[in-house]
This record gives sequence, C-alpha cells and structure tokens, in this order.
Amino acid sequence: MDRVPLVFDVNDVDVIVDQPDSPEIQAILRSSERSTVPDGLVAAMGDFAERAFSQWLRVMRWRTRHWSIGRLRRQQRTTWGTSLRERDSHRALGPSVTSIVVSPDRPLAVEEWADVQRVLTLGIEPPLFYDLYFDGSEHLAAGDYRRAVVDFANACEVLLKTLLDASVPQGLMNPAKEYLLRAQANVLLNRFGPELLDMARSTEVGEHRRHLEQLFAARNDALHSHRPDALTHSSCVQFRAATRALLEAGAKALGLP
Repeated sequence: MDRVPLVFDVNDVDVIVDQPDSPEIQAILRSSERSTVPDGLVAAMGDFAERAFSQWLRVMRWRTRHWSIGRLRRQQRTTWGTSLRERDSHRALGPSVTSIVVSPDRPLAVEEWADVQRVLTLGIEPPLFYDLYFDGSEHLAAGDYRRAVVDFANACEVLLKTLLDASVPQGLMNPAKEYLLRAQANVLLNRFGPELLDMARSTEVGEHRRHLEQLFAARNDALHSHRPDALTHSSCVQFRAATRALLEAGAKALGLP
C-alpha cells in the first residue's frame, strides 16, 4: 500500500519575479558576462520580491489566524550556553544550559493553502484590524502587556469604524460622517455595535462585551499613565479572546471572504 505523507515541512520559499521584456533585458540576454547586469535592476527586483513575500505572509496570517507565521525571526531565543559562576574566581558552579525555542504552531491544512492562493489570486488586501490583532498576539507572547493591550484595542476600534464607515449613507455630508467616525471606541461599541454586528445573533460578542469595555479602559491607562503592574497575563488573554470574537463577527458583517 502506498504511504501518504501527513505533514510537509516548508524550509525555504523562493519568490520568482517576472521581469517584462525591454531593450535592457534583451541586452543582458545577449551578453555572456555577468558584469553587464545593472546592480540597480537586481536590487529593484529584490525589493519587489521582498514586498511580495511580505504580502504573502500577511495573507497567510490572516486566513489561518496564526500570528507567528513568518515572525519567528523576531522571537527572542537563547542560542548560547548559560552557566552559573562565582563572581570573583569565575569558578563554574553548574553545567551550561542551552535553551532552544520551538514554535508550537500546528501544521496548515491543504484547504488553508488553497484558500490563501485563492485570496492572493483575487488580490484581496488583508484587513488592517487583523494585522493589529496579530501584533498584539506577538507582544502578548513576549510579555509586553501594555503594547499588546494597545494593539488589541486599536484592532477593535479600526474594525468598528470600518463597519460604521461602510454603513453610513453615501449622501451624508462629509462633516457629519467625520463626526461619527471620530466617536470614542466605547461609544462605537455600545451605541452602534449592537446594530452593526447584530449582537442579538452574535452571542459570543455579547459575552465578551464587558471585556471589550475593560480593554478600551486598559488602553487609555496604558497610553496616559504608567502602571505596569495593572495588567496581567490572564487579563490580556481575555482581551485577546474578546478581540478575536469581535473581529470574527465584524468580518462576517463586512462580508469578507
């Protein structure tokens, strides 16, 4: 019986840039010397490939809801041995210990890879509020609770204002529209949220409503005061869950794929 692999490890990703035909390209093709290739052309293609790769990673994070995809290089890790020594004599008091950080991500299903390809083919831009949510998840994993709270709250506010902007009648005067969009996050949540999100059906968002209000208050404290002990890991985990519930409900309301 043929064996079917269960998991594929992707260790390297190549980005191929299709360069349009031009007299400059034709001159390069006719030449046999590598020195005829302009450095600026190669650098420009490299910059384009890097932007394309970053866009692919953004879509991967959005469609799979995995904040750490493509961000392993930004995680702190210990790559050298750590030992305990006596201060004056430097005598080793214990063996060296080396810590290796291993990502706990689950493998991506074939359907997820296909979904990413579909979204990229359609040219759909990942929503900003999900980028902010993933930033907050990264800061939470790093123990930076203040920045995590700011990112989570900003993600919620961007979503609510996106929903409000999409529902405002086209004929409304610009000053009135700008006035509505400048509303504070709690006003958006409590005054407009129930109708925009249909909270009567979105029971999960309703359950997290109190946590969302606490999240906006925690962001104000993080921005306008310095109380690092006011935030805990458990409270930030609750804020992340509330943000995730709001974003998922909002994405459905916006009709995102």
